Amino acid sequence: MRKLLKIYVLPALVSVLITPGLFALANPSPSEERQALEEELKQLEAQIANYDKNITATAKEKKTLENTITSLKNKIKKLDLQISQSNIVIKDLGLQIKDTEASIDKTALKIEDSKTKLAAILQEVYEEDQRPLIEI
Repeated sequence: MRKLLKIYVLPALVSVLITPGLFALANPSPSEERQALEEELKQLEAQIANYDKNITATAKEKKTLENTITSLKNKIKKLDLQISQSNIVIKDLGLQIKDTEASIDKTALKIEDSKTKLAAILQEVYEEDQRPLIEI
């Protein structure tokens, strides 16, 4: 903004300060002086309009950048929450895996116990079959 100020305002001020001195030396007529002032006024109005355009463009760019920054911050927050959510799901799955492993171990023990009992029963049946009918 200061750069624009230096580029446009300083030359305008210099021209405003120097121009009256030049007119005083030339001793122009009132109509010529009025015409020169009107020309200078047009130049100043053009410079003011140019500044207005620059201010508007800068304001729009600022809003666009602010919106982009806000959008990116919101995306970061969303991703942080999604990461937290994923971590919770991973922990829950870990607990489920431990429960499943414990259940598998428990079932394996029951199967081994059942095998032992079944082997004992089959042994008894075999031994009963091996005895003569008279003993029974």
